[in-house]
Amino acid sequence: MLQTSRKKTLLFAILAVIAVCVAVLVVLSQTLPSKVEVKRSIYIAADAGNVFPLVNNLENWEKWSPWLEADPEMKITYKGPREGAGAISEWASEKSVSGAQVIVTSVPDRQVELAIDFGGQGMAAAQFTFEAPDTDT
Repeated sequence: MLQTSRKKTLLFAILAVIAVCVAVLVVLSQTLPSKVEVKRSIYIAADAGNVFPLVNNLENWEKWSPWLEADPEMKITYKGPREGAGAISEWASEKSVSGAQVIVTSVPDRQVELAIDFGGQGMAAAQFTFEAPDTDT
């Protein structure tokens, strides 16, 4: 009889610890930001006028996109204008998520902004900004 009581106490203690852990995770999840921003910079030893067309024309992404390298069987289709605002690329992949992106803003040799739809995995925004390097350092 005493052994059954110990088992019940141990089981209750385990359930209590699990409940506390779940409660802590729920509380912590409420403190996390609803959006995440990731920034990366790279220096390219070329004029913006030479690099900008590689980003502003979505068909040119096939020359440098790491996603296409990861899945060479990816099917890509293009819609709208060849380059600049309104240009759209859609992709279908067996290895990763399928989706689409559209250039929403294009400022020649300065900036390209994209809206990206990763299907069921959500939406994202991307921005390429072309700046001359800081020569003071």
